[in-house]
Amino acid sequence: MPLQVDPKSGEPLAVGDPPSAAVLGEAGAAPPRFPRSLITTWPRQVVDFEEAWLLGQPPLTHYLDTVERSGSGAGVSRASLVAGWSAANDVYIELERTEAGLANAGRHRPLDPRFEGLATVVRDHPFYRKNFDCLPTGFEMVELDKLMVYQPFVGRTYVESSMRRLGLKPDPATVFRFCFPLDEPRPVVEVERLGRDRFQFRSTAGAFRAHSLASLGPESLATIQSFGPVGACLGLPLGLNANFLNAVRVGRRYLLHNGYHRACALRALGVSHAPCLVQTAKRVDEVMLGVDYALPQAPEYYFETARPPLLRDFFDPRIVRLVPLREEVRVVDVTVEIREYISVR
Repeated sequence: MPLQVDPKSGEPLAVGDPPSAAVLGEAGAAPPRFPRSLITTWPRQVVDFEEAWLLGQPPLTHYLDTVERSGSGAGVSRASLVAGWSAANDVYIELERTEAGLANAGRHRPLDPRFEGLATVVRDHPFYRKNFDCLPTGFEMVELDKLMVYQPFVGRTYVESSMRRLGLKPDPATVFRFCFPLDEPRPVVEVERLGRDRFQFRSTAGAFRAHSLASLGPESLATIQSFGPVGACLGLPLGLNANFLNAVRVGRRYLLHNGYHRACALRALGVSHAPCLVQTAKRVDEVMLGVDYALPQAPEYYFETARPPLLRDFFDPRIVRLVPLREEVRVVDVTVEIREYISVR
């Protein structure tokens, strides 16, 4: 499948159907912002960023807890929050009737051969080898609008900064590297020792988390200073996920796993298709191998319901509300329990 070409300039476009001038704006214009017509009425307050929330998707308590925890709901009645959510839920009920089967109609297609060199670099990277070693995985061009979504929010601030980074007419190679970043900076982490065996790690990075425990090899032991010779060492890496655009496929349905902000930024810039890593599953247990977060609903919901939530819903003013939030810090609290005793071989 050849790359799409701008009909006016003849230059290659970011993969997908040619975006209209009304969407992208004229050359030199500022990138469009994430739709601000979605803003609900909130009291004036100090705001660090805004999240675009898909209302109408269970659980309702998740939305209410987020608004109340952040303080953005001060002065807004709980009843009005519930009413807004219920109105969006009514829209989804209607979409069940008018758009039944839409998740099966994605015009997904194979990766353009011109991207194969860039794809090989990603396949050879440790991020790929460590994350995609369970299910059959390959690169595809996915239609963004038809991707199912389970994450009910994206940060408008982050989406707009991504759009500015890309510019109005990103070339195909720029889009590919945007979808599969290999050189993102390390997160800033604050470390505090709270006791003899307890440590606390804090970061404002949204995906900050503990990775898997690992036994460090001999090459690492030489750098560790202790009160005597060291024969072994246990390490707990803390950081981010590989921020690759990736999805899990069952049949003709694709569930977006990671890369929500990137997918929304591309869609807002008028890009219809984007390169994506696709893991293929056949059973529910296999789906959960490809999704390392707890899904808000059972996997069967996304792959069997008539009209699950789709990425296009983030641009539907009937469904989305922009919620002003204060910056939050993600905390990983680690307590180490050490037992020493004698065992017989």
